[in-house]
Amino acid sequence: RDDVVTGPDSARVGAMVGRAGNPAVIRGIDWFGLEAGISAGHGVWGRDGRAMMDDMKDLGFNLLRMPISGELVRENGGTPSGIDFALNPDLEGLNGLQILDAIVAYAERIGMRILLDYHRGPAGDGPNDNGLWYGQGFTEADVIETWRVLAERYGDSPAVIGADLVNEPHGGTWGDGSATDWAAAAERIGSAVQSFAPQWLIVVEGIGEYDGDP
Repeated sequence: RDDVVTGPDSARVGAMVGRAGNPAVIRGIDWFGLEAGISAGHGVWGRDGRAMMDDMKDLGFNLLRMPISGELVRENGGTPSGIDFALNPDLEGLNGLQILDAIVAYAERIGMRILLDYHRGPAGDGPNDNGLWYGQGFTEADVIETWRVLAERYGDSPAVIGADLVNEPHGGTWGDGSATDWAAAAERIGSAVQSFAPQWLIVVEGIGEYDGDP
């Protein structure tokens, strides 16, 4: 069957299709932590991360959305903390990007797919404080450079299928040509990502308010 995302896919109006042309069904779940100051997935302080991924698959999820920060990439993975190495001996000595490598590799092994998510510039929780894709020490060029690094690292992985360009750009505007025009920025960033990883699906999140409607 070709009812799940299995590799290079395409999108058409109203549907996403797999390589055989059949509808691709995505059942996704987030795994927070790599975008935060701990530079590791939440929960590995009390469980084996691979067992957590096995549970996700057993519950019917086939895609894992992995939030990262620009800082994680800029600082070459940061310094992970909050890991029980007795439960996760495979993570000992790894930086945050190497932990992401391990997650991607295990996803390949168990047949899960990965959607990478640029969650924020500086490490922390939630979207950028200003609700934009830039600010707090990170420019639009920095966002694109982060995606270039990630595409170089994971462009050949069968598990990684796409890029969620920027998480919750709720402070942006749409199509007004201003410095906060997320519609225009999403085209610029998305085109750059496709030049690095042409097979990836591009996800563009919406703004917080358009024409007075939240």
